[in-house]
Amino acid sequence: MTVKILSSTSTFNGVSYNTNKTQSAKGELMKFRNFGYLQSSPKVTPDEIKTFLKVHSNRNTRVQNKQFHAMISCKEREFNKKELTKMAEKWLEKMGYGDNPFLIVFHGDTKNNHVHMVSSRIGNDGKKINDSMERIRAQKCMLEIMERNPGQECSKTLDQLKSFSFSTNSQAKLYLETQGYSLQEKEDKLALYKFGLLQGELSLKEIMDRTAGYSPDKARKKQLHALFEKYRKVYCSTPVPVFEPLKGNRLGKPTGYRSEMADFLKEKFGVELLFHGKDGKSPYGYTIIDHSRKIIFKGG
Repeated sequence: MTVKILSSTSTFNGVSYNTNKTQSAKGELMKFRNFGYLQSSPKVTPDEIKTFLKVHSNRNTRVQNKQFHAMISCKEREFNKKELTKMAEKWLEKMGYGDNPFLIVFHGDTKNNHVHMVSSRIGNDGKKINDSMERIRAQKCMLEIMERNPGQECSKTLDQLKSFSFSTNSQAKLYLETQGYSLQEKEDKLALYKFGLLQGELSLKEIMDRTAGYSPDKARKKQLHALFEKYRKVYCSTPVPVFEPLKGNRLGKPTGYRSEMADFLKEKFGVELLFHGKDGKSPYGYTIIDHSRKIIFKGG
């Protein structure tokens, strides 16, 4: 689950962006709350919504960019429009926007279901709603709604890593990165960050001790070689770049690689192939994470 704070403006163009989606059948207005006299109108235009938000926001003349615009997105179709809307309402309440005029619009025109929320950064009392550490608080609130404990999840990930056999520090770091962590070495420890916060640490000595005790499993290597030879005749093994999805079905920067055979091996046998390359160019190598046998191999 991803939550993003989008750009603030003085024109409330987030309203136009989302109402254009509803008019073109690419979006659906799910919630329209705290808009006073507009709530009882049979049909409300985008300009009327903008005017209401501007009048509401003019209680504070010191803040220039008064639009609050955010998005909550799930992986593909993991959650439907009603579930995402319910999460969005809870999230707005936690962030301090529950009593403000706001609208929630569902978008189903991309690979990932998501909702947009538009409101004002000015509260009913004329004060600017707290935006201190906003992006970090946004993630924390989302985690609370999802009833997730990232610290416990990090501990579990580190326990899983300790059950693996690997030959280099880079392989251990690669495994942690596949679990969504950004890493930073601090003196004799490896710090793990997620959602903009430190979630746990691992002793670098512990990693080095495990690499020193590494012993290659020649029998498993032979099995994997036979597995690859068998299925490369059935599935395409050529890696292709994966790109970040953008609005309007556009593609952004490359985020990794995949192949038909790699997809099959991971789903069927728990054997994950991670291709190494840059800028979408042909990969120069790969790593094998054998989840079923708890071994990380250098490809080749």
